[in-house]
Amino acid sequence: MGPLRRRVVRFEFRGETIRYWLVLRREDPDRCYSDPGLGDDLVIRANLEAVVRVYLGQLSIAQARRLGVLDIDGSAELVRNVAEWFPQSAFAPHARAATYDPATGSFGSVTTQSVGRPQTSQ
Repeated sequence: MGPLRRRVVRFEFRGETIRYWLVLRREDPDRCYSDPGLGDDLVIRANLEAVVRVYLGQLSIAQARRLGVLDIDGSAELVRNVAEWFPQSAFAPHARAATYDPATGSFGSVTTQSVGRPQTSQ
């Protein structure tokens, strides 16, 4: 469920010049490819792959922020509540966790070998 009042979230993806906006209303979000002219309540600057992995449930917003692949600017209250409205795939609860190598800036996924120990794969 979206916020009680309208919120505008600008997305800036690192290495991309195009920006996107989400205009959030309680049950009616709008995706905009140009500035809707309503002012930005939040700005999310992120690695595009990190946002996709959050959507897929492989990475939480908190993890992405700790890894430095996602930054959020806005009021403390709105920043704190992003995880409550950020969209996730219906398959997210079944996703395997992702790993991140800051030295290479690349993601991998965690797999389980037959002995049951997690192992990172690229």
